Amino acid sequence: MRFGSFLRLTAILSAVHFVLALSSFFVAFSYGMERFDAATSMDQGLLEATASAVSNVLWQPLLALWNALFVGHSGPWLLQWFALALNSVIWGAMLAWAIASAKSYLQAK
Repeated sequence: MRFGSFLRLTAILSAVHFVLALSSFFVAFSYGMERFDAATSMDQGLLEATASAVSNVLWQPLLALWNALFVGHSGPWLLQWFALALNSVIWGAMLAWAIASAKSYLQAK
């Protein structure tokens, strides 16, 4: 795979990751706050539990690093958005690399 194609695929996958990660977080957060505000059962529904699990997976490795660096406070807001974007770029690059590797492996056979 050419480098330009790799970068284009990385950009596309990074954008998809970013949208999916934010969407799953907002769904999980909004359903959790709805239950909290209404003082209803503390049992998560299927949609909330799924969105929460997806969000937790997609924010790694950022979440682990962020918790280690900024214990007790959230850090500057601009740094938070940069870290979220960088996390998506890392995911996009690794997925693009996996796709390129699989493609070259299949072509070699």
